[in-house]
Amino acid sequence: MLEHGSGHWSENNRPLRCFRNTPLLSSLILRTFLTYPRFLDLPWTQLTKLETRGMPLDASLEAVRLCPNLTDLTLCVDWMPTWTESFGPPLTHPFIQRLRLTEHPEEPEFEDEEEVFVLSCFTLPALETLEIWPTHRMGEEVFTDFIRRSSPPLRNLSFKTAQGYALPEWLSMYSLIGLKITSLEIEHPPRAFCKLFFDTLASNIDMLPTLESLSMSCDEDIEHYGLEYFMERAGHAISLRRQQHSGTPWPLRSLRLVSSGRWGLRFDLSPDTKAIRVLQSLKEAGIEVYAGTAKQCVV
Repeated sequence: MLEHGSGHWSENNRPLRCFRNTPLLSSLILRTFLTYPRFLDLPWTQLTKLETRGMPLDASLEAVRLCPNLTDLTLCVDWMPTWTESFGPPLTHPFIQRLRLTEHPEEPEFEDEEEVFVLSCFTLPALETLEIWPTHRMGEEVFTDFIRRSSPPLRNLSFKTAQGYALPEWLSMYSLIGLKITSLEIEHPPRAFCKLFFDTLASNIDMLPTLESLSMSCDEDIEHYGLEYFMERAGHAISLRRQQHSGTPWPLRSLRLVSSGRWGLRFDLSPDTKAIRVLQSLKEAGIEVYAGTAKQCVV
């Protein structure tokens, strides 16, 4: 792996020679630097794994264009130089199978500026795994358009959260209708998203029809919206889905609900609690269930 962190313009504007004679180089990390990828004399065509950190969006897109054989891509994008710059039609890359994407958390500087989302800049027809740290401003239409445009054989989908990044409150679950993923991870969804997700999961047989593994996380910062709420909503939705559509087998076999907990908090739920009873019934039906924190198993 080569990690390039500072790069610079040469005085004569010629390509900066780096590691041209590296026949085994296949993985590259590019950090913030002062030149564009086209001015780096690298063996781009032999790279299969690329990661950019803090680079402008146009520079990140250029780096991807220079790597026709990429299969693994990680992008953490800085929004320089402007929000309103046009990046043309989405970049189609036929071989990328895994994408880890962090959208930028800052809002446009001016009200009349149109925000550009990185996911809108790509068409990835071979994508199998998507891990995304979205901002709360990235509505479901951005994800929906990407899926419709790419028609990828997506199998693993993760919505991550961190400081400055949070899943938005989607207005519908249309993006997940018919989506044939087998694994879904959702970290700390807002309450409105959670309610809509489980309501749709219970009532629409076409939502996530091939799902095998569901993992969700929550915290205990909001009253009546924590682990017990997740347990009850998830258990009810999955049970109802299995009962109402028993003629169409649903392959879900793993459910994981994890709370980040709170200092000094230990869950003490009665075995007769509705949330526990419904999850126990799922375990008896053969589904692997875990509910609790990293240190305490409730179910």
